[in-house]
Amino acid sequence: MEELAIRKAEFYDKHDIRLVRGTVTQVDRSARQVVLSDGEAMAYDGLALCTGGRVRILSVSGIDLPGIFYLRTFADVEAIREATAAGRHAVIVGGGYIGLETAASLRALGLEVTILEAAERVLARVTAPEVSAFYERVHRDAGVVIRTGALVEAMAGDDRVREVVLAGGERISADLVIVGVGLVPNTELAAEAGLHVDSGIVIDDLARTSDHRIVAAGDCASHRMARYDRLVRLESVPSAGEQAKTAAATLCGNERPIAALPWFWSDQYDLKPADRGIEHRLRRVSF
Repeated sequence: MEELAIRKAEFYDKHDIRLVRGTVTQVDRSARQVVLSDGEAMAYDGLALCTGGRVRILSVSGIDLPGIFYLRTFADVEAIREATAAGRHAVIVGGGYIGLETAASLRALGLEVTILEAAERVLARVTAPEVSAFYERVHRDAGVVIRTGALVEAMAGDDRVREVVLAGGERISADLVIVGVGLVPNTELAAEAGLHVDSGIVIDDLARTSDHRIVAAGDCASHRMARYDRLVRLESVPSAGEQAKTAAATLCGNERPIAALPWFWSDQYDLKPADRGIEHRLRRVSF
């Protein structure tokens, strides 16, 4: 788990950064302070909202049955690990990056895998048809069953999930189910503070919110990109990093506009393709 941390604990001490493990319950813009769940109030001159997101819950009957998992936290990983065993059949709901990467990992562990995607192709929300076709071919060659246009209607079972029920009545047997249908940005603090929220916390090219003393970055932020002339909330590590650099510069009184072309990377099987925005270039890396 320690290897997943972006920075080790010593980093914060070395750079004189106070790390507080707590929950912020309120942003008081008039008093320029944040209030923690234990009642402590912390004043700020500048504030960065990097609140990320939480998993989107699938709203179907039977979703609370044991054996159904989401993938967001380390605890989720441990729970999935305990449920896996070679020969078991895993059904993955959602053909985005989370679903595809999970499928690759489970196949490496010897599980049978079926992906159910509601859209007509995998990665439909984030990439071009050519890239979708590439990933579908890679997974099918690895033995994954991919069902597109598959609408999940219910989960069925007795003491745990046994079947995934599709619209139309078809039933797919399952020893475990992993749901990856996106995330919901954590914008409640911003909205309650009166900041402009539209899909995410709206930021300008300098990562400033509607209150210029407050910046935002990452999965919670929605940025109007001149390249596409629309608000874009991009759930991507490179995007979060670029926005963070700009947000930090803004808080320090410098201007470093967000200008990077959106792109993604993904580890699947022995591939690490990079999908760089509109160019959709694929790069094969041998591990």
